[in-house]
Amino acid sequence: MPKYSGAKPYVVFNNGVLTFYYNDKYPQNAYFNVSGFEQDSVFALNPFAVNVTKVVFDDSFKNYSPKICSSCFEGFSNLTEIVNIKNFNTSSVTNMGGLFCGCYKLKSIDLSSFNTENVEDMTSMFTSCGALKSINLSTFNTKKVNCMKHMFANCVGLKNLDLSNFNTESLESLWGMFYGANRLETIDLSNFNTSKIESFSNIFNNCSNLTKIYVGKDWTTKSAKNDEYSMFFDCPNLVGGKGTKFNPEKVTYEYAKIDGGESAPGYFTEKK
Repeated sequence: MPKYSGAKPYVVFNNGVLTFYYNDKYPQNAYFNVSGFEQDSVFALNPFAVNVTKVVFDDSFKNYSPKICSSCFEGFSNLTEIVNIKNFNTSSVTNMGGLFCGCYKLKSIDLSSFNTENVEDMTSMFTSCGALKSINLSTFNTKKVNCMKHMFANCVGLKNLDLSNFNTESLESLWGMFYGANRLETIDLSNFNTSKIESFSNIFNNCSNLTKIYVGKDWTTKSAKNDEYSMFFDCPNLVGGKGTKFNPEKVTYEYAKIDGGESAPGYFTEKK
């Protein structure tokens, strides 16, 4: 065991349970070789990944404030439970990219305790969380976030997603945000300001059960640079607010607007 003094972040793995600590009471089985605990970089916990079924945040861990937690639980394919996530202090975090990517067995995540006011990157944050049926993002502050690429890609268990509280004024990319989330029926993006977004490619592709997409007055594709790519491939059940039905030959940005009926067809429904 390394010779450390003073409070340090470390984890202990025992019988499928990975517990996070921040103190100076290092047990014999403490694992310090977690890239980023001292460098404020990525939590490289992959040595434990497939063996972890439960994650616990000890009360002591709330006194530790990392700057980056990208890929922290990436590949934890057998993780089913997270206890006391309120003790995960995210107030200084700038990057949450891939945080829960590949957590195939997680059925619900309550992140209402997360402080995201400094987060700039949420790329692939929940990608391939196939069992995820409910997710609480109600307190997320996304004012500084500039990228949400693949954020919910392949979340095949989600049926409804309300992101109406998201502030997206800094957002530059939505590439594949909901790609492959084929059970999603409704998505509420009514507060999305997309004036700076350059990439919408593949955003709703393969959302085969999607019926309604709610947007507000600040939705626009005026900054799009990759509009030649598909946005709505395989969305056969999608219907705009004034009855415009999905047309497999109309899958690019031209229909990514509030439905105006026959004179100005679109696939979105205005949220007033």
